Amino acid sequence: MAGTEIIDTERKLLGVIIKNLHQEEPYKLYSAVGGMFVDLYLPNGCKSMGIPSNTAIEYKNTLLFDTIYRCKKTYQAIINNNQDAFNFYLVYGTADMPEDGIRQYENDNFKVVQVKKLIGQKTAYKIDDDWKEVRNDNINKAKGMVESRGVVLFLGAGVSISAGLPSWDTLLQRLLANEELNEDGINYTCIDEKCFHSSIIIARYIREGIEKSKHSDFLGWSFTEALRDALWDEYDPKKGNHSLINTIAEIIKDESRPVNSVITYNYDDLLERTLGEDFAQPIGKDNDIERNKFPIYHVHGILPYNEKEKTGDTVASTAVISEDDYHKLYEKAFHWSNVEQLHALQRCTCFFIGFSMSDPNLRRMLDTTKTNDERHFVFLRRGDFSICNKFKNKENMRIQEQIMNKLGLNVIWFETFEELPGLLEQIFLKKSSAKLI
Repeated sequence: MAGTEIIDTERKLLGVIIKNLHQEEPYKLYSAVGGMFVDLYLPNGCKSMGIPSNTAIEYKNTLLFDTIYRCKKTYQAIINNNQDAFNFYLVYGTADMPEDGIRQYENDNFKVVQVKKLIGQKTAYKIDDDWKEVRNDNINKAKGMVESRGVVLFLGAGVSISAGLPSWDTLLQRLLANEELNEDGINYTCIDEKCFHSSIIIARYIREGIEKSKHSDFLGWSFTEALRDALWDEYDPKKGNHSLINTIAEIIKDESRPVNSVITYNYDDLLERTLGEDFAQPIGKDNDIERNKFPIYHVHGILPYNEKEKTGDTVASTAVISEDDYHKLYEKAFHWSNVEQLHALQRCTCFFIGFSMSDPNLRRMLDTTKTNDERHFVFLRRGDFSICNKFKNKENMRIQEQIMNKLGLNVIWFETFEELPGLLEQIFLKKSSAKLI
């Protein structure tokens, strides 16, 4: 088989090894071996690369001392308590330590091997021309993680936009365009420039304006009410593409029940309305969920489609949208919304759907909780960097993916939002067609 050179990412290494396997040699992607979760397991090894049978493989792009120490300690503990011994290969791209320091950790069954020495110099791999192959590898990895861990779905604005609700920028523009409140006709573009092109600073500016408005005092109109009107005024349940919402609801109701909960950054209750009030419960503040109901945590608040449908104290009609709202979240480390997200990131496999990944509080929590196993996944749209040429566009997307990896996220790329329902179905609702054992 034609070989390829592995660069930068775990998926490339796994793809190269799989391509070097003989047809009769089985493999298993992303699974537990002897209680240790690894990237690849080769029961028969790989003769062409000198890998012995019964070998587990873990790949790290950059090898650190701490990585070797933890892998060796975990492996040794398993071997000491498990009669079914196996070989372990820690394979890496580059190392921030000398060769002699690496060798001292090796023994007959525990190897630390550089990619180039394992595979050899091969033809250059065209990473940007093969992103769909990388995506397929990540989908297979996601399937393995779904089967072995609890799952939490994080939902961003892209999920609701597809169903006909406004984006954050459009929401802010609607607020500012309200004739009752903006009698001076302030231009959104001017505010955008004066607020440093930051949506959360623009939101703070608009809220200050609304709360100080004479019309607001006269009408008894709060910022929350203005925000609800801007969110729902142009929404038509009969229009828009609800296929993504419907697919997410189908995944949640699937008999295998891999999804434990949903954490949404959206103010709307479209998912609850799709699932039905007997099945799902929206949670907008720190309170106990109802027994036997599926929890949907609105960590930025909830503004229901029909305010009259709000029941009891289970829904808090507030919204985290402006700079000062975010500052309050930073100040309160044990705020219920932060705690719920941190628990999910630490204990489960999380899927981020409809996010641009620009939310500062979310990125902070990802950095805080990241681990070496990169068990979380984000769906990102492949879009051009408008000021860059074609080559720079590819390079910038590669850098973007590396940043996501460093936040502990595997990227599943897509080109149009219409692809998302199908990608989710592949992971949650369909059996993999890959050659797995």
